[in-house]
Amino acid sequence: AVALCQKAYYNFSVFRNTIDLMTEFSVSDIYLRGGSKKSRQFFEALFRKINIIEFMDKFFREYYRSGNVFVYRFDSVLRKEDLRKITQTFGSGLSSLSQDNSLLIPTKYMILNPADVRLTGSLTFNSGTYSKVVTDYELQKLQNPTSEEEKELAESLPEEVKKQLKSKKISSVMIPLDTQKVQAIFYKKQDYEPFAVPMGYPVLEDINAKAEMKKPDVEATNVVNILYEVFSTDQISKKIAALVKEDGIRSEV
Repeated sequence: AVALCQKAYYNFSVFRNTIDLMTEFSVSDIYLRGGSKKSRQFFEALFRKINIIEFMDKFFREYYRSGNVFVYRFDSVLRKEDLRKITQTFGSGLSSLSQDNSLLIPTKYMILNPADVRLTGSLTFNSGTYSKVVTDYELQKLQNPTSEEEKELAESLPEEVKKQLKSKKISSVMIPLDTQKVQAIFYKKQDYEPFAVPMGYPVLEDINAKAEMKKPDVEATNVVNILYEVFSTDQISKKIAALVKEDGIRSEV
């Protein structure tokens, strides 16, 4: 269902424009209440750092398109000097959050492709671990990393996944996702369902029927155009022949 809705989004303008319109109405600025002025300034600076507006746009687009949103969080470690600067700028309350002179803060949020996510280790679907299916392109990059980022990512993978990547006969690899960093949001999912049904899935059959009805119209239009070209060419040929004949008669006279 998720893959079909993604294909409909890419190929049918009505489906795509409807989702994009709902997305635009859902994205708006965030206004903070309570707290101190410095604490609000801190979160406003953090929102600008992670580009919260762009993230909201991606989030709602995936929510309306597939109904299954998997948000993966990337954290960064603040050094002691960075933590001191933030404490001096935005307030001293942050120092209590650090126990080893460091602090983890979210620096990026990424929307995973729900078509590549699988739920494992659960019978009732209430709990379990999510794994990402590695695509052929990603598999090639992980097996032959070139950039420093790719090398770091390959080194951070679990040992079991590393062994699978070293095997040349492996065709598919699933990377377990950290449950502390992955947040799943579903559209009206029941407890017995592993994933939610996209809200646009029930209209796909109607969209397909409309697309099939367009085919005879296109074929009829093509036939009319061909006939028009044939008759137009025939009429032009007759006119040319008449002119040649008339010129011939005139030249003889």
